[in-house]
Amino acid sequence: VTGYTTGLTWEAGASSIRFQLSSFSSGNVAVLLQSKRGWLPGLGNAKPLDGQCGLEVVVLARPDRAFTALTYLPDAILQQLWPVETMLRVKVLSPAPLMKPLSDCPGQWLRDRLLHLCDRVNG
Repeated sequence: VTGYTTGLTWEAGASSIRFQLSSFSSGNVAVLLQSKRGWLPGLGNAKPLDGQCGLEVVVLARPDRAFTALTYLPDAILQQLWPVETMLRVKVLSPAPLMKPLSDCPGQWLRDRLLHLCDRVNG
């Protein structure tokens, strides 16, 4: 684990965890992250970073009040589950990117993209 929510993800209304992988292609993927309590689902964005692959994941593991949908885990919970410099096990559920990555987009656009990614995973 190298860090948590980026400014753009915060602006989009979500929280995330960031880490590096030894190799991975860029794009948006569905993943599972292992915690002490089991595997938690998330939506990730992979991109090249310092000769490796940086992956930022919005972890979707908190039910809404009606228990009909999942929402993201806040930074405080992410930091408790996975402190900085923790080794993390990741399973990629969608080997091919769900969507190609785009850069330099505003927070509103990222929020819409996260919703679209959730729909693609549900479908």
